[in-house]
Amino acid sequence: MNAQLQTTAPHVHALGDNTQYASESAGVSRTLPYVRPIMAAAKVEEGIWHFVDALGQVRGFVLSGTQTSRRAEQAKRVTA
Repeated sequence: MNAQLQTTAPHVHALGDNTQYASESAGVSRTLPYVRPIMAAAKVEEGIWHFVDALGQVRGFVLSGTQTSRRAEQAKRVTA
């Protein structure tokens, strides 16, 4: 994955608990998890967001706040 979160698959970007990105600080390169921004956003806002493809199919979702209890319901909407 590169700095724009693009994976090796064309047109595929990654985000979430399993995503990592390279970081360089003081000349030391390391891989960091991309979880902190999501955790911070989840504490501030409450909602449900869907990732929809060009055909209008739900391919993923993000839940925050009290909406996290709706995981099973939202998982049924995701098109395999």
